[in-house]
Amino acid sequence: MGVERSGRAGSFGWVHDALTTLASVWKEPAAPGASAALDRLRGRWPGLSAEERAALTPIARLAAARVTAASAPPVVSEEDDYYASIAASEEDGDDDGRWGDAAAGSSPAAPVGGEAVTERRPGPA
Repeated sequence: MGVERSGRAGSFGWVHDALTTLASVWKEPAAPGASAALDRLRGRWPGLSAEERAALTPIARLAAARVTAASAPPVVSEEDDYYASIAASEEDGDDDGRWGDAAAGSSPAAPVGGEAVTERRPGPA
């Protein structure tokens, strides 16, 4: 006993095709045909029944948002740039001696400004 695909709007076949399209777009939102697949689905949208549209709309909106996000350039913050520049300077060995023995892995109790730090003192409250 098979399900007949009549091709009329609102039939099981159309809903199945819509779900298949949404699943493929959901899986690979950056794929070259993802946006076009959603456009084709939008073209067939009015042919679905009100219940079918209501059921598919949240999934379709999420799929469209994923396609939009996948096509947007990556967001890089100033903090990301800062850490990237630090990592690049470490890779280049660009220390220029500013960090002295601390860069060479000295212990935390090493002399700082001529004094050895051996204990913590409470600061102002």
